[in-house]
Amino acid sequence: MADKLKITLVKSTIGAIPKHRKTVQSMGLRKLNKSIELPDNAATRGQIAQIKHLIKFEEIKVEEVAKAAPKAKATKTAKAKEVEE
Repeated sequence: MADKLKITLVKSTIGAIPKHRKTVQSMGLRKLNKSIELPDNAATRGQIAQIKHLIKFEEIKVEEVAKAAPKAKATKTAKAKEVEE
């Protein structure tokens, strides 16, 4: 199993079974073609199985998540310390 799952809503919930609509909302998907990252566990896999016709998903490993995360910028206090030295 991967560490995280990237889930994208690719089909509208209009006309879907109300239970499926609620599942999509509970996962945090609000608009078409928007993606979320959720932990890879049994609960998430069960939700995916229920609405697999509305979404696409891919597995993400820890290394990929670390590369995609933006680097932290230096704070003003750190810059001020560099100037003082």
